[in-house]
Order: sequence, then C-alpha cells, then structure tokens
Amino acid sequence: MLDILRIQEKYFMKFTLKKTNIQNRNVVIYLISDLLAKALPFLFIPVLTKYLTPEQYGNIALFNIGVETFLIIIIMGGNSYYKIEYPKFKDPILSLYIIIYNVTLLFLVFFILSIVIWFFYERIYIIDVLPLILLCAYFQSLFYLYISYYQCNEKALVVGMVNLFFSLSSSLLMILFLVEFKQAESSRYWSLLGGLIASVLLLGSILANKSNRKYKLVNKIDFELIKFGVGVFPHAVSWWARSGMERLLIGWFLSVSTLGIYSLAMQLTSIMPLFCNAINQALMPRIVRCLNDNKIEETKKILVKSSLIVAIACVFSSVVMPLFLGYVLNDRYHEALEYLPYMILSFVFQGVIIIYTNVLYFYKQVKYLSVATFGTSCVHLLLSMLLIKINLNVYSVIISSVITFLFASIVLVRKAYQIMSERY
Repeated sequence: MLDILRIQEKYFMKFTLKKTNIQNRNVVIYLISDLLAKALPFLFIPVLTKYLTPEQYGNIALFNIGVETFLIIIIMGGNSYYKIEYPKFKDPILSLYIIIYNVTLLFLVFFILSIVIWFFYERIYIIDVLPLILLCAYFQSLFYLYISYYQCNEKALVVGMVNLFFSLSSSLLMILFLVEFKQAESSRYWSLLGGLIASVLLLGSILANKSNRKYKLVNKIDFELIKFGVGVFPHAVSWWARSGMERLLIGWFLSVSTLGIYSLAMQLTSIMPLFCNAINQALMPRIVRCLNDNKIEETKKILVKSSLIVAIACVFSSVVMPLFLGYVLNDRYHEALEYLPYMILSFVFQGVIIIYTNVLYFYKQVKYLSVATFGTSCVHLLLSMLLIKINLNVYSVIISSVITFLFASIVLVRKAYQIMSERY
C-alpha cells in the first residue's frame, strides 16, 4: 500500500512539474511573440509619422473606436465565455462553432442596417466607413474566438505565430497602401481588414486539418452565451468608455490634431497592456484549474506574483521608453513622449484588474464586475470632462484615468479575495 502511495506521489510530482514547465514556457512564448507582434508596427512608426498628419492620425483613431465598439457588441463576450466554460465542453470544437454561428448572426443584422444607413448618410465621415468598420469588427471577433481555442489548449506557439502573422501582414499592407498608393487614412482600414481575413483563414484551416471529424452546418442559438454576454456587456463597454470616449472627448474639447498625438502615445504605451495580457493568457488556464480544484492558497500566490511582475515592468518602462523613443519619432509627435510615463504607470492598476478579473469570471460574478468597471468608467468620463473644462490639456484625462483605475483595482481585488475566502 505504501509503495502504491509513493508511486502515485511520484507520478503527481512529475505531472505537476511538467504542467509548471509548460506554463513557464507559455509565459515566455506569449511574451516574446506579443512583444514582436507589437514591435513590428513600432518599426514603421517613423514612416507613419512622416506620411500622416496628426489630423489623419486622429481620423484613424476614430475608425479604431468604431471597430472597438462593434467588436464588443458582436462578440458578446464569446471569447471570455469560451475560456471559462472550456473545461465543461464535451466537444470544444463544436462549441466554438456554435459561438461563431451566434456571432455571425449578430454581425449580419448590424451589417445590413449599416448598408441601409450608408445610402442615406454617406457624406458623414464615420457613416461612410461604417460597413468597413463592421467587417473589421466581425473578422476580429472570429480571430479572437479561434485564438481562444488554442489558448485553452495551451498551444502558445500557435497563438504566437498567428499573432505575428497578423501583425506582419497588416503592417506591410498598410505601408504598401500608404507609400505606394497614397491612401492616407484608408491604408489603415484596408490593411486591418486584409490582415484579419488572412489570419482567420489561417486559423480556420489549421483547426480543420487538426480535427478529423466533419461538422455539419451549426444553426443553434446559445442562450447561455447570450445570458453571459448581456451580463458582461457593461464590463466590456467600460474598457471602451475609457479608451474610446476619452479620445472622443479630446477630439471634441481640444482638437483632432491633439487626438492624433494622444492616439500615438496610446499606441506607444500599448506594449504594457500587451505585456499584461501575455501574462494573463499564460496563467489563466492554471488559475481556472486551481479554482476548479479549490486550491485557493495556490491561486492567491499566482495572482500576487503576476501582479508584482506587471508593476515592476510598468515602472521600468515608464523610465526607459520616453528616452529611447525620442530618437525615432518625427518632431511633430514629440509632445506624445511627455504623456508616456504617466500613461504607463496607470497600467499597473489596469494589469491588476485584468489578472483578478479571472476570479470573478470563474465564480460568475459578472454583474458585480460590470457594475465596478462600468461605474468607475462613467466616473472617469465625468471627471475628465470636469478637469478638461478647468484646464484644457491632455493631462486632465490621464489624471482621471489613474485615479479611477486605482479605485477599480482596489474594489475588484477586495471582492476576489472575499469570494475565495468564502469558498476556502
């Protein structure tokens, strides 16, 4: 009997060590591939700032806001739903196709409406590109859903390679349209759509070759997905309310040129949420398993360690990035460097929110999550408007963002520990 227990313990230790090695490897793969995927567009920033004026950069920012908005609506939180429910799926691939079917139905409704609206209001800039915005949002939804499958299977190499492929293809297409065909803002629109379509086709073909089973056309409405999507919608909108609405406020109260400079600063700082997401992507399967097995203490250690890593990375980047980027940016955009340290430091709190949100997702506390994030986003917008009216500059938005992110992170961390303590 003792020998059997020793064998079982030895097997368990080997299994645990193997899983830990896979997770550590995945963290490295996610981090390197995501950094490379973001580094590729960074390499072309000198070209973009040469051929695009701040006003044109501002128009691209408005287009991106539109894509982000409809992405939230169309995907219905489907990627988060798939990751959380993955251990319960009897057939994960079939479940993925069911979510894709539901997402496609919603896209078709909005796309048909956009065509009708376009015929009447095509002279309005944002309406003129609305069908294109919806197409980009739809293919980005499919991209995220396919990626979710490989994240759940801990296939970090596949995820990393496809992210690199998308980044490279969309960046090269944009440079081609911008430099050779003089497409200005349109270069971003068509390159984004082209890169997304190519990436979705690549992911779809990889999955089709992997699965030997032939699936019939799926036509099932997933009401659990809809319920989850409705519950998490305010939380998803809260991120858009911060990044999207604050850009609209800057364009409205200040100028489109200032919006272009601020949007470039956001692009430069995008490496930080990317870093946070890389850590989260690699650790989320482990967090979910630990919570599922009621290993609360181990879960807490993972949450604390990952939060500390994010904080250290943000502090380091806030010092180094402005010094380095001063040598590569066009003079017209040097004002963006002044915003970087403060914007990067705010990502400490955003990273904590991303990591601890996994706990609330697992325990189906999406309503609480939505109230906390959406509520603080509304406060952020009101505070930003107040501060901008008092002092007409971008720092008003940045200060408001830091304060409200800090408050949201405190609220969510407290709730996560409260829930885990109740289950312990």
